Amino acid sequence: MDPQALQIRGAPRTAFVTPDFLVDDAPLRITYYPGRSDRVVVTFNSADHNSLGNQPDEFFGIARAGAVQNHVISVSDRLKSWFSMPGMQDRIVQVVRDKIDAIGAARVMTLGSSMGGHGALLFAERIGADRAMSFVPQFTMSPNIKERRWTQFRPHMVEANLHSLHRYLTGKTEAFCFFGGDCRHDRRHMKWIERRCVATCYVLDGFTHELPLELKARGLLDRFLMVAMTADRAQLDALVAPLLVPQDPENAREGGTSP
Repeated sequence: MDPQALQIRGAPRTAFVTPDFLVDDAPLRITYYPGRSDRVVVTFNSADHNSLGNQPDEFFGIARAGAVQNHVISVSDRLKSWFSMPGMQDRIVQVVRDKIDAIGAARVMTLGSSMGGHGALLFAERIGADRAMSFVPQFTMSPNIKERRWTQFRPHMVEANLHSLHRYLTGKTEAFCFFGGDCRHDRRHMKWIERRCVATCYVLDGFTHELPLELKARGLLDRFLMVAMTADRAQLDALVAPLLVPQDPENAREGGTSP
């Protein structure tokens, strides 16, 4: 994931906003971008391979929604630990919930891709989100599933805190997950999420782990996020329908042993 490609871009164009750093230390950064609407969008950054430390906040422009001016809270696990550093999850929940309460928001949505997509699902119910939108998330990063990607970040992952999503995604939040049909690694995680979580999963034909950037290249990313924020399930289904992988019995059996 290239965070620069998803940084402060959206339709319509968002004006410059001075952020407020709620947390800014070595393992964690939480940034608040003030808005005017009654909605808060909490975004979680991905584990970009080239951006340790000061990674740009992803999805900010689209989450802000131009003239709508949503409040945006961006969460960045700077160590790419999949939010497993001791105390990190509790700290994120406390800081984000306190800010949402201070804003007095009526609606809360979480959003992210890959590690950020995992975060969007991991924290949605705990911060009181009514909706979550997640691109190519991982069900867990436990070593038991033998996930061979992102090995360079393994030293920062604390195994005891690499929780599976099923205990945090129980139906209190309306959750939508999007996966690329051409990435077999992501399809494994999708099957686990389908089987063990309360979430709606979509598999898009011809897309890969770089799904948000590929949707952006086709001019679809803005529409996906706007519909997810403002529309009902039927409208989202209609938007996604032309892109779905055709149902296949082999796909239904894919996924392996559940972690």
